[in-house]
Amino acid sequence: MEYKINSSQISETYLELASDFVQILESLSDDQINQIPKKGGWSAGQVISHVTKANNSSFLTVEGVPAERNISEQLPYLEKTFMNFDVKMVGPDFLAPEDKVYTKQGCISAINQCFQSLIDALPGSKLDEILNSPLGSLTKWEIANFVIYHSKRHLYQLGNIQKSLTIDHKKELAAAFSDGKFSAVYDYLAEDVQWIVVAGRETNGKTAVMAECDKIATYFASVTTDFQTHFVIAEGDTVVVSGTGAFLRNGKRFSHISACEVYEFNQAGQIAKIKSYCIEDNK
Repeated sequence: MEYKINSSQISETYLELASDFVQILESLSDDQINQIPKKGGWSAGQVISHVTKANNSSFLTVEGVPAERNISEQLPYLEKTFMNFDVKMVGPDFLAPEDKVYTKQGCISAINQCFQSLIDALPGSKLDEILNSPLGSLTKWEIANFVIYHSKRHLYQLGNIQKSLTIDHKKELAAAFSDGKFSAVYDYLAEDVQWIVVAGRETNGKTAVMAECDKIATYFASVTTDFQTHFVIAEGDTVVVSGTGAFLRNGKRFSHISACEVYEFNQAGQIAKIKSYCIEDNK
């Protein structure tokens, strides 16, 4: 496969990548920027730190040696290696992210400055020169393209972090509501939220649902409760919580309920619908 030098196309791709990174970062809070996914790995802030270090534009301005080979020779290898998202890779220590608290705005500024610096340096760079890099002897043209492959790899990683944090947050909200911690969820109820208790009541609208929750919370405070969550399952915009609730007065249990609640979230990440299935079992 032949690759032609087209620095303007590279610049356009850099701009697109910066925009894609920013779009994901904008969807996260400062807390989420620093949150490590439950599966482990880096936080979103650490991903940005690594990408900005790896994408340093200095390679475009340092003096190299004129290439005596096809300046695109290593592109197929670089693309195949770094665009294989199924293979986990470990970078050199000097590209490891800093262990600090990151901010959303700081990450957005860093990623924009990173790609803009590359774009500014491209026109005056001798892309047919060879440099010694951590990946071996590469032309500047190959490194410029490596930046794209490497960035796409971590854009994919950042997208997975976003999905993981979003799902974790939804599960936490659903579990809190099912556990009777209603006030912790109020800010995340949609204005037109609907709460259906199967074979029971139906409550519509955020204000009405909050009023119903307050009434139930008052009752919970008048007795001793023992809520047990058996499992929380999430798929897309739906979360299912299954558990039991025991109610005691003066140390004696007088009611026991097995429950399953289905939560549906809207595109804004708010709870749009709750469907509660409750079975009283006082054996």
